[in-house]
Amino acid sequence: MDHVESIYSEDAVGAGAELWVDKKERITVYKIDVNARSGSALDSYKRALEKQGKRAAAKKSFGGSDINSLIKHGMDGLNIYGPMHNIHTTEEYTTVQEIVSFAELIKILMTQP
Repeated sequence: MDHVESIYSEDAVGAGAELWVDKKERITVYKIDVNARSGSALDSYKRALEKQGKRAAAKKSFGGSDINSLIKHGMDGLNIYGPMHNIHTTEEYTTVQEIVSFAELIKILMTQP
């Protein structure tokens, strides 16, 4: 961070500007073990998907949400994404059937033992 700041600071001075950097941590990276223990959030998610005839697929995500902070403080959880295509573009969309299926998944997660 200091190296990057020094490069930007030099460029700012060269342009007659001043650089101010806020170094407060805003998000923490986390990793979930794909071989999750029984009873974990990931295990519950996998079981809920199986009830819908689906399988979980591990993917890297470069986003952030509340779960980043919760995991940092020892809580177990997942960031479950709703159905989206062309995410964060002007062409983002989903379908009614995908929303219905996702709502059913959430219901399973909320009611399964």
